[in-house]
Amino acid sequence: MASTPPNSSSSEKNALKRLKSYEEALNREWNEFCEYVERQGPNGKWVAENILQRLVVNAPVTLGFAVICLCVHVLTLGGSATSISRILAVHDYWDGLSIAQYTSFWTHCFAHSSFRHLHGNLTMLMLVGPGVEFHFRSKNVLWIMTVVSLVSAMAHIVIGKQNTHQLGASGIVFAFILLNSMVSATQGQIPVSFVLTVLLYMGEEFWLLLASKDDVSHHAHLTGGLVGAAAGFYIHGTMQKQKQLEEKRPKVRPALGLLHYLKEEPKRNDEVNHEVNQMLACEK
Repeated sequence: MASTPPNSSSSEKNALKRLKSYEEALNREWNEFCEYVERQGPNGKWVAENILQRLVVNAPVTLGFAVICLCVHVLTLGGSATSISRILAVHDYWDGLSIAQYTSFWTHCFAHSSFRHLHGNLTMLMLVGPGVEFHFRSKNVLWIMTVVSLVSAMAHIVIGKQNTHQLGASGIVFAFILLNSMVSATQGQIPVSFVLTVLLYMGEEFWLLLASKDDVSHHAHLTGGLVGAAAGFYIHGTMQKQKQLEEKRPKVRPALGLLHYLKEEPKRNDEVNHEVNQMLACEK
């Protein structure tokens, strides 16, 4: 049986607080923007009330990740695009003395080689990301994205082609695709949709890894899918255990609480009457 660190609950609470503060900050900024648009006259007021204020951030981690990817891509469009991409990318060698070597474990997933590359990844991310984040929760999705970035970066260093570098969120997208096929999974069961997804997506990527000579990081796709599948089964098992524990907890019947209140009510009335009598006696 796996042991749980003594401070795991506090770390989870801190992570939830950070996510909540992040979401509150986004909502606050959005409300200020809506108020600004509303002050721009009758048309602005109509747009703010009927369109902007009805928009909801339903997947803060997925949408936040997409916004960061877009911002990074805009930065790489300048004259120093090549140097920025090389700093963010993971290379096929290890340089322990370079700070960029360690930061690139997580920065490589934000940068993309072209707009077509970015468009393809964000399209797939928007298709499956919100549903995955709603089911598996934002905190777990954030951890999965972090682990996928690290594992895919290490895979490129170990088995990546010589004189190449890795960019893009493809590994995270494949993790989300596998997670999306496991939304309806329960402990002890394997969904058919998961099996078909593994055969169609992972099988093709494994074949391309061995036979293809293109410049696509197929190992990033495979590692992302493997991490996503493992995380999906683990989270489902944890959620099922929590559900079983909640079902075993004794439920307090409301009727018992009402009977206890009615039983104690005469005592409270007697105490109030006694205090009132004492106050009247003091006034006399």
